[in-house]
Amino acid sequence: MLQDWMAGGAVELGDADLLRYATAFLTGIGAPRDAEMAMALLTPLLETGNPQALAMALDGLDDLDPAFAYQIARNAAAQGDRMAFAHLDRLEAELPLLDLLELQEEDGGDLMLSGDETGRELRGRAQDALSGLGAARRYSDAYFYALLALASGDSGAALIVDELEAMGSRMSAEDALLWANTLAEIHDQANAVWFATESSE
Repeated sequence: MLQDWMAGGAVELGDADLLRYATAFLTGIGAPRDAEMAMALLTPLLETGNPQALAMALDGLDDLDPAFAYQIARNAAAQGDRMAFAHLDRLEAELPLLDLLELQEEDGGDLMLSGDETGRELRGRAQDALSGLGAARRYSDAYFYALLALASGDSGAALIVDELEAMGSRMSAEDALLWANTLAEIHDQANAVWFATESSE
């Protein structure tokens, strides 16, 4: 039955069945230990926010592909899970910078501004995107909003801008160059939005 389900057959497994089989594959008790198989079973439950599946996935993060583990932790942290949030920095350190940025952009959208946001509101958006607790961690959004907040007169946003720019000093020379180019692109985008907003007032 399980093989048929894995092959995309017509077999339907309930939440309890998925959790039971995933536990067996994670622990090696009742089935050969196979973290990849366990995560395949947990994925449908993770997509619906099942708390038991999330707890199991977080316990097994070290057995997963780093990119997949980061996606699980990042998505859970965005929903406010502090246990997942505690793993983010460690998991990021295991990923090449380009892979990390691409993962963060997978669920990104257009940055929407009404033009009526205060500097404080923009700084709040930046802080949320930088933190990743209660909102998806996305460094591009954090830098974009922080630049606009600072331009709007919110001096507190300078701390966020400085923190993001200083990240390059802790990277390899190759990653630091990539990071600098990434920030430059976001800076150009923020400038374009800022001048367009100013000219319309």
